Amino acid sequence: MAGAVMAPILPELIEDLHLSRGWAGSLVSVHYLTLALFSPILGIWADRQGQLRILLPCLVAYGVIGVSGALLPNYPTLLVDRGFLGIATAGI
Repeated sequence: MAGAVMAPILPELIEDLHLSRGWAGSLVSVHYLTLALFSPILGIWADRQGQLRILLPCLVAYGVIGVSGALLPNYPTLLVDRGFLGIATAGI
């Protein structure tokens, strides 16, 4: 869902942030990269700590980080936000 929401607005992001198409595409892919890296880690941690202890903070983080992406002013902060969103998604 997070990648599918970002892809349709890439043309507007390219114009507003004055990006090349390659850099704009990384906004979609960084989410999936962190998701792939942190899913096994958070899965093992959830098995040890309990599923709700991982799920609930990740749900809150997903909501906060997802909304904050609309307020970020430039590319580097938006890229970091998308990375954190991938980590929160991995916990869900």
